[in-house]
Amino acid sequence: MLFTERPGSAVYSWGHRNPQGLAWQTGSGVLYSSEHGQSNHDEINIIKAGVNYGWPLIEGDEAGSGQSEAELEQPLLHSWEETWAPSGMAFITQGPLAGQLLVASLRGEMLLRVSPESGDQPAFVQELFEEEWGRLRNVAEGPDGTLYVMTNNRDGRGNAGDADDRLIALKPNWE
Repeated sequence: MLFTERPGSAVYSWGHRNPQGLAWQTGSGVLYSSEHGQSNHDEINIIKAGVNYGWPLIEGDEAGSGQSEAELEQPLLHSWEETWAPSGMAFITQGPLAGQLLVASLRGEMLLRVSPESGDQPAFVQELFEEEWGRLRNVAEGPDGTLYVMTNNRDGRGNAGDADDRLIALKPNWE
């Protein structure tokens, strides 16, 4: 049975496996999420009320067995056979990255720059700072445009160094 939005319901969307981050797109109010797949097929989703995102029936862009495509939402992007382990995320509001979504990546040890769909342009992802700081847990933008990236290497899964865990401030040079 397809869920329909019900007033007062605590369920907004379902079919998520392991959501890690949420970010509202500035201006549009569209909600995005980052989600871990079971072993790969990590996802970046646009979250809509009353929509089933497929878990445990599908991951990534798999077709659901016994479900119509209209009942299962496909992700905006997914990692295919790679593992990003996406985590915290933020939309950037200033400078040349304005309108871009930055996503911290634990297993991928990088910052993902996601350019959302725009008109006839499909969404795409670019890998930044790959393997420079280890596992990245979160990213945020400060009021002056400084980007803050938090590492997460002391949780038993990363290779912790003397300087971990830490908050890295990236001061953009917009000139």
